[in-house]
Amino acid sequence: MGSVLGALTSPAERPSHRGRFPLSGASACSQWRRPDRRRCPLREGRALCAPPPVSGPTVRRDTSTGFYRADPSIRGDAMEYVGLGRNGLRVSAVGLGMWQAGGTGWGRDVRDADCVAAMECAVNLGVNLIDTAEVYGQGHSEEVVGKAVRAVGRDRVVIATKVAGYHARARDVEAACRGSLRRLRVREIDLYQVHWPDPWEQVPLRETMKALERLHRRGWIRHIGVSNFAVRDLEEARAHLSRTDIVSNQVRYNLLQRDIESEVLPYCRREGIGIMAWSPLGKGLLTGKYRAGRRPKDRVRADEELFKPANLRSAAPVVAALRRVGRDHGKTPAQVALAWLRRYRNVVPIPGAKRPAQVEENAGAVGWALRARDVQVLQAALRRVKLDTS
Repeated sequence: MGSVLGALTSPAERPSHRGRFPLSGASACSQWRRPDRRRCPLREGRALCAPPPVSGPTVRRDTSTGFYRADPSIRGDAMEYVGLGRNGLRVSAVGLGMWQAGGTGWGRDVRDADCVAAMECAVNLGVNLIDTAEVYGQGHSEEVVGKAVRAVGRDRVVIATKVAGYHARARDVEAACRGSLRRLRVREIDLYQVHWPDPWEQVPLRETMKALERLHRRGWIRHIGVSNFAVRDLEEARAHLSRTDIVSNQVRYNLLQRDIESEVLPYCRREGIGIMAWSPLGKGLLTGKYRAGRRPKDRVRADEELFKPANLRSAAPVVAALRRVGRDHGKTPAQVALAWLRRYRNVVPIPGAKRPAQVEENAGAVGWALRARDVQVLQAALRRVKLDTS
């Protein structure tokens, strides 16, 4: 859920700052609704009428009620947690991107209530990292995320949001942060990221990073991150920070789009910087839902290069390989594609979701690992792919 830079072709087009695959057992989150506390049959004991702590127990479904219960004894598909950067920020091994909550850009079936339910379900499954940005729906996504955070409890969520690249001036960074805090209805943002390096006004990175450090010193933000930064940008940005360091770089990364593997990924691994992988499922292509005769029609993906007919045909062997590996593990293509990214300890995929069922499927990428022969099968399929990026 990283860059919308491709959609912003000139300064005039920039948005205004003001502006069914369960973890185990039968599907539950796909029918999940936040229960009425007055009627909840599990209000006594450890029922998850409210989600578990972010560092807390694994969950299983109570088949008699449809609710998830905390149970530390469960093994298997339990949520795992990793460190993001070297500063102690602990996040779930799979996060949740909320670009979809920005409005109808991802389709007419996007509804705020479904997005809130998806986030609540995610926290119930142990997912604590939720990513948004001020440009998603000109702040609407942050407002929807704020509703979900109030429902599940602030201490159970790691909120990551982003300041737009066109708000790189110091005064604009502060104003943007104020706006995000207001829309999220929180006092502090856990991870505040620069969405992309400023390509138009060429604001010096020093000005932007010093402004972020002042926000960090004031207690408005806990950690500083970046998004869509090359190694040269990372090195310059880090050089201007004196009191803290960058903990994460949010970049596009999936089986079909692996540009970061040449420089960014090795650098971040060496320097202890986490990778937050946006579009980890190729905007849905790697789920197996789309093919040459069936393309997404929403505005965000209408001009996406992955969905060119030639690329859909070229990617078909990879989707077939994902299905093959998934059958061996009882997993879906999406879960296999996410597990492929999770081979790297510092990579945290943040797939988007419109509904609880999608969250549930994505969370099923945790608690198991690909075998060496699985990786070989996928690599063999990847060697046959030639994408048209013209």
